Amino acid sequence: MSSRISLSAIVQKKLRELDLTAEDVIRKALDIKAEGFDAGEGVFFPEGTALLAWYKDKFHEARVTEGSLVVNGHEFTSISGAAAEITGRKTTNGWDFWISVKFPGKNELTPLKSLRKPL
Repeated sequence: MSSRISLSAIVQKKLRELDLTAEDVIRKALDIKAEGFDAGEGVFFPEGTALLAWYKDKFHEARVTEGSLVVNGHEFTSISGAAAEITGRKTTNGWDFWISVKFPGKNELTPLKSLRKPL
């Protein structure tokens, strides 16, 4: 059974500003831990997955922790929000920024773009 919640425009705006979804807020309020991270585009990362990038001569990592993508101690609900944290820009395309993915328990790296479903 699925239920839909109608949110006011002001609540929707605030959620966008905070890079949160209504589900994120409800999970946090009820202390429900997610088992992974939905990156959109048909891509789901299990807990412990690392996204890797090279930016300004430095290696960067974002890790899936309790349903969020964590970078520099900050939690994000999108790969683009996590990328913007590193670049310092208002927006950054996470699909272009993050290059490789390391899944938990695996040694090899997987190119992020190879995981997206073709349009």
